Amino acid sequence: MQLTSNQKGGVVASCVWATVVLVYAFSGPRFSDQVFLRYGILPLGIGWAVYFLLGLSVMGASPASTTATAGEGVSVSTPTTEAAPEKTSSEETRTASAGIRHSARFFDLTVWSFVFWGFMDFFVKRASPAFDNLASAFPWSVALLLPALALPVLLACDAASYWMFGDTPGKALLRITVLDRNGVRLTPRAYARRSVGVWGAGCGYGLPLWNFIALAISSRRLTKTGYTNYDAEWGDVVVQKRVSVARGVTVGAASFLALALLQQVFIFPLARQLGAAMGANLALYEVETYGWTNPITNRRVILRDWKLVEAKIEDKGQSWSWTRYDGARLVVYYGIGNSAVSLNDVAGALRAQPSGIWHLTGSGDSFGNPFGATYQYFWEGRRALDGSELPWLTGPASLITRLYPTDTGIWYMAYVAPQSNGSYEDGHATADAIMKSAAPR
Repeated sequence: MQLTSNQKGGVVASCVWATVVLVYAFSGPRFSDQVFLRYGILPLGIGWAVYFLLGLSVMGASPASTTATAGEGVSVSTPTTEAAPEKTSSEETRTASAGIRHSARFFDLTVWSFVFWGFMDFFVKRASPAFDNLASAFPWSVALLLPALALPVLLACDAASYWMFGDTPGKALLRITVLDRNGVRLTPRAYARRSVGVWGAGCGYGLPLWNFIALAISSRRLTKTGYTNYDAEWGDVVVQKRVSVARGVTVGAASFLALALLQQVFIFPLARQLGAAMGANLALYEVETYGWTNPITNRRVILRDWKLVEAKIEDKGQSWSWTRYDGARLVVYYGIGNSAVSLNDVAGALRAQPSGIWHLTGSGDSFGNPFGATYQYFWEGRRALDGSELPWLTGPASLITRLYPTDTGIWYMAYVAPQSNGSYEDGHATADAIMKSAAPR
């Protein structure tokens, strides 16, 4: 079989794309072989599957079949609000039912979602650290705006598929055709115009809450009358040919499998990230923190008189910062990594820090774990500060640093309090509370 010029171009483009992803996959610590499979193999497999799906003979339409006449049993009169398009008893071509139309639209949007969310995850979320900062600072806005931004992109992909192949995957599989008022298949330009109508009248521009209202109104009218508002506005008629039960079941199963894969690969990881940021941001609005729920272990501990002032999701962990009325500060960092490393080695690396809270110069040693956790030791160091080491200190202070390993990473805790108000005993009690929240059950 000889390849066409379009197929040859597709093969070259696929090789270039695979090479680019392969280079990114092994160019740094943020990428791996899983990235190559996720962003290289998976998109190419879906893309070529859609291409050959659209190229099947059953999907093609000869020029003679692009016009539906009254003899084929299809009404070409312009839909009005008084009467639905005429339905006939023809088994070959008839007005498409609401269920078939919804199924085709659902299949198409699911396929195009891989394009949008794949681009967002690979080129925006992973390649740009600014996205993590934006998601941490404004998680609610990101959660609301991303779906609204996705919808016009999906409809643009839908229109591009119609322009390039003369159909979309869902409509082709379910044998749906959109005709104009003269019974002729829509031109690519007319189909793009129709997509704008779907975006507004059919989906409420993807705006939160309004999109559900618009979808409900459009679906109700389609079910009752056989056409939607955007059908009536432009005189479009959606017709279908007979679809076997096996084909319908196959398309439905493929739709839900594709949706499950989309959620597992792209949606759920992003939802977990935004959910953690939402929880952290909500905690910042507490006037006084008498208790803190550790988001890693979901354990709640008492931190009386401490006010949570900062919570951040970082590249390889999370951090929290509290202040107290007497000027004391508590900083906790959870770092994902190899918990089997020697705590003395970690402490030694902290001693090499040039300055700041984590610069250890005082005494320290490993101690037995009093909380019955899997790991039996934690490391604790202490030192006295003269007030010049940290910019927010105004006088002598006490510093306690504690390192505590768990099965997924290491907890770093730093307690700093003015010597006139704080004490090592107070620091021990505060660090113990954090350890209780982090200890495995």
